[in-house]
Amino acid sequence: METISGKAIWNEATKAGLMFGLVSVAYNYISIYLGSLVGSSFLLNFFASVGVWLLRVAKIVGLILLMRACMTRLTRNYSEVTNGDTFLLGIAISALSAIIVAGFTLLDCTVLLPTHYQDVMNQVMAELQPSMDANLRSAMEDVLSNFSGIMFWSTLFYCILYGVILSRILSRRIPAQDPFADFPHSDNPDQQ
Repeated sequence: METISGKAIWNEATKAGLMFGLVSVAYNYISIYLGSLVGSSFLLNFFASVGVWLLRVAKIVGLILLMRACMTRLTRNYSEVTNGDTFLLGIAISALSAIIVAGFTLLDCTVLLPTHYQDVMNQVMAELQPSMDANLRSAMEDVLSNFSGIMFWSTLFYCILYGVILSRILSRRIPAQDPFADFPHSDNPDQQ
């Protein structure tokens, strides 16, 4: 078994971060596609909404299980792995996957799907129009003009924050710690 190093952690994180990012991007495209199926049929709307929610739950649970599996694999493949090493792995995975997801979000907003996002924003503006005054309308138009940058930075921040919290929770138990490791041991049971 190889001793753990920073290079090994980043090597594992690069592979896992790419996988996490691609899973998240695929989820985004599938949910956009399911959202486009919404039509005049109640049944079609219902199944599209249920499909989006089931995919969201599957994505969250799947990413948690994948993060746990990556941390566990690190402890199996390398010796002397600490909880700090698995936490660092989780942070690195989160940062790398966040860059991929935020990059695709920026690409979607500016090149691939700008009409989709513009339609969503126009729909939101039309719904809020009656309750907005001139100042709020002006502020909303400013936000919409910077929408792609806002989406990029908010997606990047959200993904990293979610990953750091998840990494902290999972790394506390991976690798498992012996609660009696510091307890004095004796070969003679009468001395205890």
